[in-house]
Amino acid sequence: MSAATEFLKALQQRRSIYSIGRKPLSLTNEQVVALVQGLVREAPSAFNVQSSRAVILFGAQHEKLWDIALEGMKAHGVSGDALEAAKQKIASCFAAGVGTVLFFEDTAAIDELKKNVPAYAHNYDSFSLQASGMAQYAVWSALAQAQIGGTMQHYNELIEADVRKQFDVPASWKLISQLPFGSIEAPAQPRTYIPDEGRFLVKGL
Repeated sequence: MSAATEFLKALQQRRSIYSIGRKPLSLTNEQVVALVQGLVREAPSAFNVQSSRAVILFGAQHEKLWDIALEGMKAHGVSGDALEAAKQKIASCFAAGVGTVLFFEDTAAIDELKKNVPAYAHNYDSFSLQASGMAQYAVWSALAQAQIGGTMQHYNELIEADVRKQFDVPASWKLISQLPFGSIEAPAQPRTYIPDEGRFLVKGL
């Protein structure tokens, strides 16, 4: 099997795992940190701006994040049955894990790029999100290779101000997503795909 095919098979292991826990992982917390750092460092970015940032939480700090998420939902008017459902989901699908990776983009780096290379300035916010997406995908896929499950969450506006205060996050870092991770307690549902005919065009083959 070619290296390219092996790479595709590795990517196919990345799934949304909602049932996570705290059984011993194949990586220590320190190894998870080193892995995340390496992957974010190697992720490409337009003009090599390297604007992607990450905050990695474990233990009580990880649990505090999901307390903030629940409080954020309350503050934005979620109540009653909807709040109870959210509370259960946060407890069982996110807080139940070992840790969370928070992904950010540094707006100061993007603003500096806009100033220094203005010809494409209208595209840099989009380029920044593309860079973040590649970093997120790399981390999520690598954790899956280590048999560590997780999902990508987007509580952004509900929690960003409190996250910045709680974890001493620089003001220029914009929150993009949250990846809670842990031991895989139940597999993902079977994946479905739309027809290739609606996704790809090949010319000149």
